[in-house]
Amino acid sequence: MTVVELLTSNWLLVLAGLAIVVLLIFAWAEYEEDKTASEVGAGVGDRSKRAIGGGVGFLSAVTVGVLGGLYEAGMSLGDLGAMLGDIFVNAPELISGIVVAIAGAAGISGAVQLSTIQFVGIAFVAIGIGGIVGLRRGTF
Repeated sequence: MTVVELLTSNWLLVLAGLAIVVLLIFAWAEYEEDKTASEVGAGVGDRSKRAIGGGVGFLSAVTVGVLGGLYEAGMSLGDLGAMLGDIFVNAPELISGIVVAIAGAAGISGAVQLSTIQFVGIAFVAIGIGGIVGLRRGTF
């Protein structure tokens, strides 16, 4: 078993060990010969409170930043969806051409196995649907 596997399998013990080491460092920094044990304990508590408060403040700032970015990305995707919906409603023949282009690109790149007959069938169906919808809406 490697060191990394040992650390990852016992991560809770590693975190507890780090917390004990940090507390010992705080106690070492607070210790003076003229201080009582309760004064050293209060000093360690104050240092711990500042350290935890700073960590929590940092994590909350990161969380708010990430959530704000995700919110803005979602709003942008919503705006994109609205624009694509308008294009689909107003220009169905354009959408059918895009579908044919995507099918052709996927077939050429090998992402999808399409024979010539299958591609021609997809093209006829997509362009036919776009043409019918365009004729009924009066945009074709």
